[in-house]
Amino acid sequence: MLISTLCLHLLLSSKSGQVADTTVKPQYKIPYILSDTQHVVVRAKVNSKGPFHFVVDSGAPDMFLSTEAAKVCGINPNKFGQGKVAKLEIEGGLVLSDIGCAVDSPFQLTTMNRIGVAGTKLDGVLGYRVLSKFIVEIDLNKRYLTWTKSSNIPIPPARLAELLAGRPAPSEKDVDEMAAFASFAASLVGDKPLSKKVMRGYIGIHIKDADSTAVISTVAHGSPAESSGLKPGDIIAGIRVGEGDREDVTNYLQVLKQVERIQSGDNVLFYLQRGTEPKKLWVTAGKG
Repeated sequence: MLISTLCLHLLLSSKSGQVADTTVKPQYKIPYILSDTQHVVVRAKVNSKGPFHFVVDSGAPDMFLSTEAAKVCGINPNKFGQGKVAKLEIEGGLVLSDIGCAVDSPFQLTTMNRIGVAGTKLDGVLGYRVLSKFIVEIDLNKRYLTWTKSSNIPIPPARLAELLAGRPAPSEKDVDEMAAFASFAASLVGDKPLSKKVMRGYIGIHIKDADSTAVISTVAHGSPAESSGLKPGDIIAGIRVGEGDREDVTNYLQVLKQVERIQSGDNVLFYLQRGTEPKKLWVTAGKG
């Protein structure tokens, strides 16, 4: 875990005899990437800025946003280093409002960014303050995380003074020395260029999560897909991006792999089966 010194463990138990909650909870499929350091990383906009890359870390007691990203998003922390995110848009359709966060650049993130070992710039950490609102399922055989809204009301993250329970906190000197040592170690390895963050192109379709076919379940109103004539029920047989080669697809994951590389403005040719009729439709990707 990245933020090991402030690790929280929360055990939630139900009262004996409590009636099970059968209400259908909102569920989201959150795309993720594995960094070169094998951290689970998701993309999100903060106050309509970004996208930013966040490590999903169940050991972090808060949501951490780097000082650099906070400036871009117009977030000014108070004297305790706490800020407020008015709108957090996590890729996959999840939108949260008025989320507290710690504005900080932990030396672990700073060091990884400095030497580029993660392969992409890391802008923060999604920890307890966000994750406690959901039941998070991680299956590394899939290209998305499943987040289901929890019916539990999470307790607020504990302050450092509460976690220390009267014990003295590490001095600023100790923390600065750890950061300086990490920076020195990074200088020995040498800097490594980070991959450039690029907005994904927007198509506007949902695909049924099935193993054997890639069927369009819904087409977003006003989307490039709708304008180009894609319809629910169309089976996607292949995808060609620009002047590239056709890539055959047979299921949800193969479609997702192809659309992940589409950028805004790309012309994408969809090879479809509509009933008994094969069709080819061009879609110009919008801004993701």
